[in-house]
This record gives sequence, structure tokens and C-alpha cells, in this order.
Amino acid sequence: MLEGVIVFQHTNIGSKSEGLRPFLYTGNGQYMQVWKNGDISFIGSDLLPYDSKRVEIEGEMNEYDIFCISSIKIIETKETN
Repeated sequence: MLEGVIVFQHTNIGSKSEGLRPFLYTGNGQYMQVWKNGDISFIGSDLLPYDSKRVEIEGEMNEYDIFCISSIKIIETKETN
């Protein structure tokens, strides 16, 4: 299980595959490209509802170094006063 914040970043600038892609930000400047299993969109539309949300994800890394998400859950954060 991994934890972090889903963010969409502009990637492959100047190429035919240029566009937004989903990543998991895990802290300390570390980003991991992620994809939700079964998503057939070009930009990872299944993860758009999780954009900027802290999540727990389960899945596995594929041969292209993309973490394929089989399960995702939003982590509720407690507000501080």
C-alpha cells in the first residue's frame, strides 16, 4: 500500500504524446506515474476526482514503470485549529 497526493502534470512537452498525466506525489520531490486499471482515456480521467487529494493506493508496477492502481481510497485529513 502506498500513500500520497494525486496530481496531474504536463508531460512529454513537444511530442505527439504531450498532455496531462496522473502522478502520486509521495513527498521530498518524489513523483510516481500512476494509472487506474481499466481506464481507457488518454489522460487518466478515472483519477480526475482524486486530483489534489491524499490517497492510499494498492496495485503494482508495470513494465513501463507506471504504478497500476487496483484500489484507491481518499484519506480524510483532520483540520487543525
